[in-house]
Amino acid sequence: MQLIKYYPAAEVPHFQETTNWRANNINDSLYYSFRSTDYDRNTFPAHLHYHEYFELLFFVEGSIRYICEQDAWRPQSGDIILIPPHHLHMSMIDGDATHYTRHVFYLFPDAFDTWKSGILADFLNRKDGAHFVIHPSPADVERLFHLLESLDQALSRPEDALENVHAIALVLRLFYWLNRGAYTQSEPEALLPPKIREIQRWMDENFAAIESIDEIAHHFFYSREYLSRQFKRWFNTTPADYITKRRVVCAQKLLIQGKNLQEACCQAGFNSMATFIRAFRKTTGTTPAAYRAGCLQQE
Repeated sequence: MQLIKYYPAAEVPHFQETTNWRANNINDSLYYSFRSTDYDRNTFPAHLHYHEYFELLFFVEGSIRYICEQDAWRPQSGDIILIPPHHLHMSMIDGDATHYTRHVFYLFPDAFDTWKSGILADFLNRKDGAHFVIHPSPADVERLFHLLESLDQALSRPEDALENVHAIALVLRLFYWLNRGAYTQSEPEALLPPKIREIQRWMDENFAAIESIDEIAHHFFYSREYLSRQFKRWFNTTPADYITKRRVVCAQKLLIQGKNLQEACCQAGFNSMATFIRAFRKTTGTTPAAYRAGCLQQE
């Protein structure tokens, strides 16, 4: 399965104009890019989303906060952020403007099988599949940034066969370092208000049974308008969109497990097959039937 686009252009219209990045498909299961971008509140692509692959981000600079599921962080330069598949997450700008620089890998666990080095993917599961942020030591940050800068330079000359080999060697060395390293793991910060976390947690636990946004508002004694404003402020989305994404994630997992379309539709909480297909296509870019067929082909 090849890596899919990071941001659907239709949902983030400013993406192509505002993102200065160099993209490199190292193989079908491993993608790398370096991004250094000037943003303001109008151009920053704050977009709650998820992937079917791991996202590994090396943070360099920027006034940014990250939200993943119910956790949030303000990263420091050198921090490493790992987000596993099917975890809802986003980044948001802190302040009116910032210069945001990062190195990003997207990868499937089989990314290193090409080089018979599958053991390097063990790093991805060091916390049983949960997301986390780690703080390398200052000396390790310096070593890490040197590796990443060398990788970006090697990949900037795709016509040079020796540089391509050098890039692969740097990737293997980088993930060797990640697997061997001893790190300090960062605890999430209290960036989300307790009530918002409580609402989010309740929605995560009950998304398949929730019949309307009014039901959520009444459960917490808020107005629908107030609930919508809070979701816009903290997640840049609507409660309805949040529930839809939860349901699509659930449906994908059910299809991966071998459930048929009707089972996935009902168990994920969709009230009709037409609604299920429409939401699935909008979120993933494909239909449930095509997605299930792809899963069966990989078995």
